[in-house]
Amino acid sequence: CSSTAASEIVGKRADCLCWKVILGCCASSSRKMSVEQFFELLSRKIPCHKDTDAGALYCALRNEELELITTTYANRLTTESQGDVISGEFTALPYCSEGVFVVGTGLHRELQYPEICVSQDTDAGSTYLLNRLPTIFFRFYLGQFYPMDPNFSFTLECAWLPSMLVDLLSARLTEEMSMFEGQFAVKHCCEFLQNEAMEFLFRSTPNAPLQINLFQFQDTDEASSSAGGGNQSYRLTDLLVGHEEQARNQEFTDALHECPVCFEELPGTQCIRFRKCRHFACRECAAASFAEQITQSTNACEPTCVSCAEPVRQQEIRAVVTNEQYTLYEQRLLNRTLSSMPDMVDCPNRDCRFGHVLLNENRDQGICPSCRFHFCARCRAAFHNETACQTGPHTRLSPDKVAELVARYQQAGVDGRAQMELQYGKANLNQLITEHQSNEIIKTACKRCPNCHVAIQKNGGCNHMTCKRCHQEFCWLCGVAMTGTGHFTTSGCRQFT
Repeated sequence: CSSTAASEIVGKRADCLCWKVILGCCASSSRKMSVEQFFELLSRKIPCHKDTDAGALYCALRNEELELITTTYANRLTTESQGDVISGEFTALPYCSEGVFVVGTGLHRELQYPEICVSQDTDAGSTYLLNRLPTIFFRFYLGQFYPMDPNFSFTLECAWLPSMLVDLLSARLTEEMSMFEGQFAVKHCCEFLQNEAMEFLFRSTPNAPLQINLFQFQDTDEASSSAGGGNQSYRLTDLLVGHEEQARNQEFTDALHECPVCFEELPGTQCIRFRKCRHFACRECAAASFAEQITQSTNACEPTCVSCAEPVRQQEIRAVVTNEQYTLYEQRLLNRTLSSMPDMVDCPNRDCRFGHVLLNENRDQGICPSCRFHFCARCRAAFHNETACQTGPHTRLSPDKVAELVARYQQAGVDGRAQMELQYGKANLNQLITEHQSNEIIKTACKRCPNCHVAIQKNGGCNHMTCKRCHQEFCWLCGVAMTGTGHFTTSGCRQFT
């Protein structure tokens, strides 16, 4: 649509100043305007007044374009007027629906979303699949003749792109500006940064996946500095992965979710999502579940998710329960830790609330510092220096010692057994026989955790095991400690048998 054709469409009203502005946009365009684009300009024309001031018309068109950007991008545009000049800043949040593969340094921390890391390689680096990339700031300055004069100055700022790519992106925006003279040039630049910038920078061929190699993100001036490229790669990797995690968390917070316990639909601010299993619940239901487990259940030291049996993290417990409930949880957790120590036992006095007592060097007796009860460490009765234990467990023996003692007892004659029963107590020896039988079952049907060495029995076909005591993941087939399921793709071990 040329300016001559536009004049014919406008007809006699072309003497009006606002029509002249539109015709000027047509005439100044570096390419012909389609009829649809021309009528789009007509639809945005303010009412005709022959005495309309050109500056007021330009201002109205500028404000309409900026308002449209604000509406489209949820208040990610800020503007400030200084006389006839408008300065603005648009926050572009690049989103790649198909995902972008980021090659960078492996992070020395636990990922909030482990599935982000799709491969780990010590030599080539780790690969992360991200959908959300950090902010690009687009600052622009519109003169008093915009959009009649579509050229405007702008700057780009990005914390993770090297200066060479920022310059390349700026050059492309200048091209975009010339392509859309008088036709929402600022809006088109914002749309390009939001939707097309990453594809422009990082897609090598039309059908190739988007890939960002952070090891190549080292500017010339930084390459000559004393800081190594590896440190920069780690910083950028942590920045991009951290942004993805924060964006996902924010999306969960902003959305509505149906609690699987009470079935109420609540905003994410009133819900909690558990990192390990990715299930969620409203905070009220999660708090009630944890409080019940802490105060009544044998699972007090390991509250689990409301939807599965996966233990939750301490930070997640702390986030929803009361101070009193969390103090009780910490106390029971401490008690379990102390109980696992070979020289610490509970005070046998039922009227004493002290908790744990440190045994003597030989670990055969203890004195409670609270109630002063002097007891035998074997049977938990009052200490009896001259007589053998008659009841209670004969504790603190290794499986080998138990097997040796049981074999000696079973192979002894009548007099030998009587002597051992006097020394150790008949009830204790019978309990040791039961313990020995359990140890034999453990040897044949159980395997040891590679971290805390507790015996674990598999109850299903999956060979990806998690220790209930220390939460260490390991392979049932070869016993190696691991994180995630990558071991089954590289070791030859099958995940399901």
